[in-house]
Amino acid sequence: MKKLIIIITTIFLSNATFASPQISKNSKVLFNISKDIKEVSGTVYDSKRNVIWSIGDSGDGDRSKIAITKMDTWETKVIKIKGAKNIDWEAIAIDRENDLIYILDVGDNKAVRDIKQIYKINPKDIVDNEITKFKIIQVRYTPEKLFDVEAAFIKNNHLYFVEKTIQTSARIYSIDLSLNLKGIIPALWYGTIGHSPIFITDAEVNSITGEIYLLSYLGISKLKHFDNSAEMTSTPLRIGYWGQIESLCIDSKDQFIIAREDGDFFYGKK
Repeated sequence: MKKLIIIITTIFLSNATFASPQISKNSKVLFNISKDIKEVSGTVYDSKRNVIWSIGDSGDGDRSKIAITKMDTWETKVIKIKGAKNIDWEAIAIDRENDLIYILDVGDNKAVRDIKQIYKINPKDIVDNEITKFKIIQVRYTPEKLFDVEAAFIKNNHLYFVEKTIQTSARIYSIDLSLNLKGIIPALWYGTIGHSPIFITDAEVNSITGEIYLLSYLGISKLKHFDNSAEMTSTPLRIGYWGQIESLCIDSKDQFIIAREDGDFFYGKK
């Protein structure tokens, strides 16, 4: 898969003229969390606390943890989620209205996982850098059951799952968070993004404007016509590729903050 991504990226770069925002070799690293979180896979901006929440992929050691980085100092602390299991944590979403964080164990590169698992956590339950109280939500995509997801977001009290695919028509599924989520919850097809970027790795809702942005290995795109699912499409903003970019969030100053898998965070300057 990585070889394929490299080939596609090389072709794209050889034919593209990049506009800002962009990451380049000269971009300043804001901070790095590789000491605390291995293989960064998802981030969200918490406007209430002015922090970034970050999660990492599965792998060696105990990776059932989440990092919190202060925006004013870039100081990072790690919160262990005791009792949780990181099979393939690939996305994180924030419910700003209800002050909740959702960690999505939804990675499925081989398309073999019928049931995905979501951890619903309340930041107020952090005690001594640990969380022991959380709710597990089990999800099955309906009607399609098996595909990979690395991007998610919350809007209008729904949690949306964005497909990661080589096709330029990524599907979006959703669950209604206002329901009594017991048992295996069907995530229903919401719509398909026309002319979507390939390999979508993250999504973020701008806390100021409510606009939705998508991150892929090839750049940032703005999701358009979301409220009319039949008309959904995306417009690329273009971003200079630099490394395996996995995560996107937008701060209180309406600035893109992008993270590579290796834990480096950059501003994607407009």
